[in-house]
Amino acid sequence: MESKNKFFLESYKLEIIKFGKFTLKSGIESPFYVDLRPLASDPKILKKLAEHLLEILPKDNKLDLICGVPYAALPMATVMSLLSEIPLIMKRKEAKGYGTKKLIEGIYKQG
Repeated sequence: MESKNKFFLESYKLEIIKFGKFTLKSGIESPFYVDLRPLASDPKILKKLAEHLLEILPKDNKLDLICGVPYAALPMATVMSLLSEIPLIMKRKEAKGYGTKKLIEGIYKQG
């Protein structure tokens, strides 16, 4: 428990977790905000959060993929993939207008 408390304190110091009045993209107001973008600048905290997230995944369900969405979640998804050896895919905000024109990068089969 102490390590989780320490983690959240460090996250607060890095302004990953913020308290106040925030309007979310959905328009809903929230008393707190979680900004994952600073995580990319602190590898220790990034790795620790990935470990905490992997701990809470269901053990009986085998995950086929981890998907990172632009942009804040990409570093987190990458570390989770590396630690768990679960393959990573990335969903673009919009399909590229050139090259392969893919919306999803990585090895992905629908179904």
